Amino acid sequence: MNFWSKLQSIDVRIIYITVFVTLAIPLLIPLGIPLTVADNSVNMYTLIEDLQPGDRVLMSLDYTALVAPEVHAGTVAICRHLFEKGVGVAMFGYIPEGPMFGDMAINQLADEYDLVYGKDVVNLGFIPGSESGVRAFGDNILESAPRCFRNQVTKDMPIMQGVRNAADFKMLIGIGDGLQVMVQQIHTVHGTPICGVSTAAGTTGLWPYVNSGQIKAMLSGLRGCAEYEMLVNKPSTAVAKMDGQSLGHLVIILFIAAGNIGHFVTKKNKSEAKQ
Repeated sequence: MNFWSKLQSIDVRIIYITVFVTLAIPLLIPLGIPLTVADNSVNMYTLIEDLQPGDRVLMSLDYTALVAPEVHAGTVAICRHLFEKGVGVAMFGYIPEGPMFGDMAINQLADEYDLVYGKDVVNLGFIPGSESGVRAFGDNILESAPRCFRNQVTKDMPIMQGVRNAADFKMLIGIGDGLQVMVQQIHTVHGTPICGVSTAAGTTGLWPYVNSGQIKAMLSGLRGCAEYEMLVNKPSTAVAKMDGQSLGHLVIILFIAAGNIGHFVTKKNKSEAKQ
């Protein structure tokens, strides 16, 4: 079997190992492959940059472990920006796993920003009841979340002083699959500006809300999270994953190209041999 024939029959194990190594390297050592930043990511950055120290925002974390690899990096990157600005963050979620990821972000950033729980940030926990629960939460936050995710009384916390409903927050940032619910049950009722992070698959259905201004800005999937990490000058897991995706796609394209080249060269050689 000559070289060109071998290109058509590369052992599949070699392909798998090559792709695995290609994906693993940038996850361990981010390469920082340049990314163009979409206007929506810039809009998101600008909205948060315009907040003032002492302002408070709600952050709705509505994603499961299945979706977390795509959007959780956005939670961390946005929290970094908010904490650097001195903005208070009150987290909650109407999907049960969401507050768990919120606490993970708080623990990750607590030492870096000297966060005081209950003053700089609070995790209000899971809000049951789906859309009706979100509506009740927006109408009376302290009544819906009398104790936080860490089982502390919320009404005594400095960050919750003067809070009655969602209108007492400058912005609501939704992460995951709850942006449409936040528009319908929070923005429509209380006028609280909405922005956030959607999965790439969920972005399409949300563009009408973006175009109408009901969602002020939106990061789209892992790519949007990576762009935001670049904007806040904190490249991390999203950038590393995008590096892996880019290199992985490149390796697959090269294998496909090699197989096709081998096929056509072998076909040409056989045709010439017959002549």
